[in-house]
Amino acid sequence: IALVNLSPEESRLTFTAFDPLGSLIGGANIENPHTFSLPARHQMPRVEFQLFGEGILEEGKNTGWFHLKSSIQKMLGFFLIFDDKLQVLDGTEVTEQTYKSLIFTAVEEHGITQLNVNNPGTKPTNLTVELVRPDGVNKAAVIKPVAALGAVSESLSVLISASTASPADYFRVSSATTSISAV
Repeated sequence: IALVNLSPEESRLTFTAFDPLGSLIGGANIENPHTFSLPARHQMPRVEFQLFGEGILEEGKNTGWFHLKSSIQKMLGFFLIFDDKLQVLDGTEVTEQTYKSLIFTAVEEHGITQLNVNNPGTKPTNLTVELVRPDGVNKAAVIKPVAALGAVSESLSVLISASTASPADYFRVSSATTSISAV
């Protein structure tokens, strides 16, 4: 994650990491939540172990999402998800905006199409994941339950058969009961 404090005031930042089931990620050498100050008009680039400690790198501890709370409003940022070889990379801006429906247009023909969606709400929800043709006709759909404060991080070929997807298709993910966010 990279953040910049545009304010003339110091910001108090709190990062809280949740696993896919919505539980706080914890264990040896993990500080969760993690709080620190970002001086006025300064920036901060960090990777997960710099925020939560070396323990977050253990297998099973590094899948999920994190919530960021700031004491001020004038913050900008972005984050990236990447593998250890920097061959797979994706990211987006940091925002508090959530949605009832999301569109994913990047369907890889010869690669990994990964769905990363979180439920920042306090109630569980069901995601409807639909594979849609360019003309708007649904080719396939699946319902995926997500816990309160939980997340889904799965290959779309696991959720919906990869043989049915083409690069011209897109995925629509929606929730009828709570707002969701994604990368």
